[in-house]
Parts: sequence; structure tokens; C-alpha cells
Amino acid sequence: MQAHNPAVVLDVSAFPHIVDRVVFAAPVDVLASFRLVSRRFRALVDNLTTSHLILEGVSTTVFPAAVLHNGERLMMRHSDPTPTAGSIWPAHTALAFTRVLDLRGTLPGAALKLPLQLHTLRLYEHYAAALGPDARKTLIWGPPSYPSARRIVVFSTFEQCAHVKHRPQILYYPPSVREVVLNLKLPGVGRKWGRLDVPGAPPELEHVTVILTPSLQPNPASLSLGEDPPLDEDELDSPRTRAVEDLVAVIRRLGAPATVIGSEHLDRKLVERGLLVSLREVGVALRRVDEVRKEIGDREWDVLTCEAPLPSEKWISRPR
Repeated sequence: MQAHNPAVVLDVSAFPHIVDRVVFAAPVDVLASFRLVSRRFRALVDNLTTSHLILEGVSTTVFPAAVLHNGERLMMRHSDPTPTAGSIWPAHTALAFTRVLDLRGTLPGAALKLPLQLHTLRLYEHYAAALGPDARKTLIWGPPSYPSARRIVVFSTFEQCAHVKHRPQILYYPPSVREVVLNLKLPGVGRKWGRLDVPGAPPELEHVTVILTPSLQPNPASLSLGEDPPLDEDELDSPRTRAVEDLVAVIRRLGAPATVIGSEHLDRKLVERGLLVSLREVGVALRRVDEVRKEIGDREWDVLTCEAPLPSEKWISRPR
């Protein structure tokens, strides 16, 4: 009788990349079995099947490269500048679960050819965690090809910018978009207010949400976080009042029912002088942050307001 060969035992701690590849290549219906193997496998599968991914541009060569990650784990990397007819990304388990996708940094247009049906696409015109010229704004190198998304969230600001006349700069609406969310950060102490404008939205747009986010800079002289000092009587034509007027014009141009969340963060005298009346006149619903957050829950609120984490430097420096 022939003896059986002894089983080969693989030390997963010594070869973690092999385990990763096995799990990444597993069919979706097999992942439930992997979760039962150990705590490590359960954490790996849960991390892989997250519904929120970030497509990050990294300029490490002449051509911009792209990494796909979820803030904790690198999923894929691509740095081939040659556009192709189809998706440049290989089949990957993570893509089957993605419902929210961030586009950040300078990205090759071909990298946007993702085989995804998204609920939310998030773009950055202003990233609070990285200031200056390398603020990781969403810039597309070459013709864009946005994946289909029902909702677009744009992180922008009311602050004046020397490089652009108006904000937010929405260059392209994704196919099938039904809702536009503008997350506008209010200027901090000593910052100038800028002008707002957007391109006309597609006719199928159903709703516009504007979230006014207070600045992270405290101002003891203000009435609440993110405000400039209170308005004087001769400041009715100040940049702040023009910014509010721009907001009304933006909502009119988008041509869909609108909600403004966070007007309580504006200077009280802006409200007292009736500058928000014009918002109500165009049918805008004014909601407080606390009541909306309680209504939709913290997870949904984070999708609308929380910037995605920056990628690990080891992912950027890793060779292709």
C-alpha cells in the first residue's frame, strides 16, 4: 500500500502576499468560506469587500500613475499611459462590491475606465488635509471617461483662489447622475471669499444638496466656527454677501429642487439681513446639520462630508 505524501503547510505570516493573491482571485461566493478560516482571513476578506474605494493619482513617472485603495490596503496599481478600448483594470474581487468611489490627484483618463455601476462618485477641488499646490485636487490627464454614478459629491470651498475665477470647477457630470452634492467649506480666519459658478446640469438631475462646512480654524471673534467677524452696516456688498448671491444663482442654474444644510454656520447678521430669504424664494429647503445627520445616519453623513484618507507612501514608492 502506497503511503500518502505529508501535507504541505504554508506559513501565512511568512508569505502574506501569496495569501492576498489567493483571496483576491477567489470567486465572490467563496469569500464566505474564507472568513471562517481565521480572524486574519476574516479581516482580509472584510477589508477587500469594502464598498468604498479611492482611485488615487500618483506622479512617480513622466506619466501619471494610479493606485486603487481603501485607505488601509492597496488593491491595484496601474501606470501604463497607453489608453485601451476597454477597462485597463484586471478583474478584481473588490470591484464587485464598490458603490462609492473617490477620484483624487492627477489621474490618466484611461484609469477611469472602471467596470463599475456606482451609487456615489466623489471629486476633490479642495482637500483640507493637504494644502498648497499639491492639494490632491482631482485632475484628469487626457479625455475623461467617468464611470456611471447616480450621485456626485464635490468637495470644494468658498475661499478665493488665485488660479480659478469661480468654484466649484465641475468639468464633467458622470453618466446617469441624478443628484449633485456640493460640500463647500467656509473660509477660515483671514481668508477671502471667492465666487461660485457651475456648468448647467443634465436634464435628468433630480436634486441638489449644498453642505456648508465650517472652517477648522477657530475664530474667537466670530459667532460660531468658520465665520469672519460680524458684518458692519457698510458691508452689505461684501464678498460674503456676493458669495451667498452666487449660491442662489448656482442653484437656479442646476435647475433641480435643492436643500442647503448648515446655514447655521453663517454669520448671524447674514441671516438677519434677509440674505437667505432669496434661497427660500427659489424653493430651497434650509436644514440644520444635526437634524440631517440624525435622519440619514453617520455612515451616509460621512459619505457626504468626510474626505477619504491619504494613501500610504509605501504604495506610491513601490515599483510597478
